[in-house]
Amino acid sequence: MAQPDTFLILDSKLYPGVGAHAPVLRPRLNPPETIVQGKCPVSCVVAPAGYGKSTLMAHWHQLLSEQKHHTLWLSLDADDNNCSRFLAHLITALSKVSSDIGLDAFAQLANGQISSYKPLLESLASDIAKLDQRTILFLDDFQFIEEPSVIEIVDWLIHYSPRQIQYVIGSRSEPALRLGTLRVRGQLHEVSMQDLQFDREETLAFYKSRLKAALSPGELEQLLRKTEG
Repeated sequence: MAQPDTFLILDSKLYPGVGAHAPVLRPRLNPPETIVQGKCPVSCVVAPAGYGKSTLMAHWHQLLSEQKHHTLWLSLDADDNNCSRFLAHLITALSKVSSDIGLDAFAQLANGQISSYKPLLESLASDIAKLDQRTILFLDDFQFIEEPSVIEIVDWLIHYSPRQIQYVIGSRSEPALRLGTLRVRGQLHEVSMQDLQFDREETLAFYKSRLKAALSPGELEQLLRKTEG
């Protein structure tokens, strides 16, 4: 898809940028069937820095891709508080599924005289509805998004997008989105800090894979207590 000259698309934002060389296998955190089968349109992975949100999301991205699902990625940063920049990268990510997605939306962006983003979003949703295969879009580092208009765009998308698309959102704090409505409807899957904490077996596996040594039961309990998993 041709991109307007006014937008500099950073290709590195469109791929997972994390992944351990020899990650500890954590089957209990694999994508649940509600996501694999498309029954849950939105997932949120929320925890402070260092808990492995991006690593988990990259793992999901890989697993779902291996299962022949369309998987897309967009890493967010503070510069994405500009609506046009955010939408340009979002549409570019979606266009990787089909070059027909976002042609009209990009034209509206290039015009530069947008009084309301709703027609653009409706056009984008119409394009998504034509997809013949379900797509999962990962939005990582959502904590950087503070601009109300960008938050409103994402909120509109997670509530009004066609069911051909699912969203996985990673953030250090709960996103300022209308998640309560989705939660009540059973349309939200949540992964918390507590879920991401290592249990005893995972801690032992991590320690052995990195230091090639074993921990005594007392050392294990002390490590879990001090690191909070």
